[in-house]
Amino acid sequence: MLAHRSITDPTKVAYYIAYAPADATLNELIAVAGARWAIEECFQAAKGQCGTRSDATRGGTGTSPWPWPPTPT
Repeated sequence: MLAHRSITDPTKVAYYIAYAPADATLNELIAVAGARWAIEECFQAAKGQCGTRSDATRGGTGTSPWPWPPTPT
């Protein structure tokens, strides 16, 4: 597990569960965590530019032939 403390507010701490090979170095884990943050920021920016709401991709009203949520049997 990685913990990241905010520079501007040291009381804010973000935690990351890291799945990596046993021989992965701390620097490699930090690089991957940083890349993940950048990717998440890009996704959020793209959603905002496209006008996608946070719940717009959920629900059963899309084009999928499968019902969602699944109906209990």
